[in-house]
Amino acid sequence: MTVVISAIPWLVVSLVGGAAACVPLYGGNVRRFLRSSLFVKVVMWVPLFVAFVVAVSGGLLTGLVSGVLLASIGAIEWLRRDTAGRTRWYLALFVASCAVWPISTAQLAPPLWMTYCLSSVFSDVTAFFFGRYLGRHRLPDWINRDKSWEGVLGQLLGGVLGVLVLGMIFGTAPTLLAGLVIGAASAIGDLVNSVAKRIVGIEDWGSTIPGHGGVIDRFCSLNIALAAAVLLPR
Repeated sequence: MTVVISAIPWLVVSLVGGAAACVPLYGGNVRRFLRSSLFVKVVMWVPLFVAFVVAVSGGLLTGLVSGVLLASIGAIEWLRRDTAGRTRWYLALFVASCAVWPISTAQLAPPLWMTYCLSSVFSDVTAFFFGRYLGRHRLPDWINRDKSWEGVLGQLLGGVLGVLVLGMIFGTAPTLLAGLVIGAASAIGDLVNSVAKRIVGIEDWGSTIPGHGGVIDRFCSLNIALAAAVLLPR
């Protein structure tokens, strides 16, 4: 766990760098950015990182508690939003995917688990910036026209870059294929979530995590990525 804690300075550097990269989206106006929901989203990565550390610290037990908590909150969010029950299939998928928390925390050593977990996060962040700065070719309406194919590409590249960078930080040695798998799994989870939200006609499943939306919004892609990570050779 010492290796995981030692990554905190890198987290700080990443947050500062990420925040700086967001400022141009507000015309270079720092005050506007600091008052935005995007700034809140950046700041919320601190408690989320702490939650990741806690989840992996106790192996199966803390992973089980984390999975049950996420599934329960996600189900409550879904019940409040999809009153017509049009996406029962997605609720079932999300709840089932939460089982990956006890499975992955029991099977993967904390440094490797954090490498895979944060590589998925890194791929999400990369997708965001690719979409905002390079996005030209929009996804179909039935998925989400606010997202682009460039963002999907960013997600794939982000998974590869994530395992390279985070592998060095946590002292692990995941392959580039692992990064590609995690990036692809994250993209699939995110796109399926987008489809489900388009069916219901909502922007977010909830406001449980300020700046990120609901638990389902934040963990949909991560759950699928962790499931893929468990299947990777070690």
